[in-house]
Amino acid sequence: MEIKSAAPMRAMALLIACLSLFSLGCGPDNVNLAQTLVAAGESSNQEILENIGQKLIPAAYLDVLNASVSLEQAATTFQASPGTANLQVLRDRWLATAKKIKEVEGVYFGPSGSLFLDANLDPGMRGYSVCNRTSDCATSVDSIIAGASTISTTSVGNQGVGVRGITAIEYLIFDDGSGNSSLSNVSAALTGRRLQYLVAACGDLVNTAGQLYNNWDPAGQNFGRQIARAGAGSNVYSRQLDAISAIISALLTISENLQDTKIGFPAGLSAKSGGTTHPDSVEYPYSNASLEAIEASVLALRLIYTGSEDPEERAAGLDDLVAAQNPDLNEDIKNQIEKVLERVSEIRNASGTLRAAIAGNPASVTSLHNEVRNLRILLATDLVSSTGASPGVGTNDGD
Repeated sequence: MEIKSAAPMRAMALLIACLSLFSLGCGPDNVNLAQTLVAAGESSNQEILENIGQKLIPAAYLDVLNASVSLEQAATTFQASPGTANLQVLRDRWLATAKKIKEVEGVYFGPSGSLFLDANLDPGMRGYSVCNRTSDCATSVDSIIAGASTISTTSVGNQGVGVRGITAIEYLIFDDGSGNSSLSNVSAALTGRRLQYLVAACGDLVNTAGQLYNNWDPAGQNFGRQIARAGAGSNVYSRQLDAISAIISALLTISENLQDTKIGFPAGLSAKSGGTTHPDSVEYPYSNASLEAIEASVLALRLIYTGSEDPEERAAGLDDLVAAQNPDLNEDIKNQIEKVLERVSEIRNASGTLRAAIAGNPASVTSLHNEVRNLRILLATDLVSSTGASPGVGTNDGD
């Protein structure tokens, strides 16, 4: 039962894309850089703001909600009819949902961020410990399952982020509790309270996705109205520049998480890693879907920057603003995004998974890390300088 879909994830892309067109106050002269774009562009500032805040972001969260509902349905189907075939369907829908969650990783502002609800979808989005073999996820989940407390959607929703959300669900459907991941072993283990926890965790994910969507839904809390009225009656953004800065900050957050958390720490390349590899700390370790997660995050960043799923398609995006100020920088950013995606594909083709590459082909992971670092520097220094935004995010490389 799919909730009626708004525009696809392009939403998010156009989201920032357009936001960039907003006026950027520069010093006492208050130069409106967006006016240059409007004169040669396709939409007024007001149309852009309304499109981003009241159409694009809500559509992105609606996609997450629909995917979460589909995942919950697969869990209840497995509960009624256990077996490897239904478990495979459950795994496929888990991956589809995880990718949709990556697509909203950039909406790190408004109720999505201030209420910390995004961490309930995926603790990795906030830098919290995720379910992996070096954290307490398995121990805590299995401890609850081994206990006698009531297991329900409500009880799971009252737990900490480490034992709920997409990562807890991953653990339950890709591991039998003893380190085995085969369909037959996991299917056999998913009985009793373990199965109850899985279904309850999926229900809790739907509740979280529903809360997030309601906060942005024009028919709900309609936070997008605050963006649409930035500088003209918004209670949150007194200037259009403030809204733009929040959006650009989202790009920097994605690049920072990619460099430091998703790649740097597990590969031993970040300062926090101490030079030691932590292969079990890759994102989504039980499903071995860390490369898919990295790719989805980069594609979300590209979507936001170019305003389209197809980077060659003409669309209102952040790249329009950058191209008007510094066309060479615009090409550099777009080319660098493609370089990162190429490195991800090379690792997948050569090693299959990020964990395998860390162990058997570390040079390829270092190359990916370097390309992400270069992208992050372009965004945190040149992009911020070119637009005049104040994202409030440091411009160092994270190391």
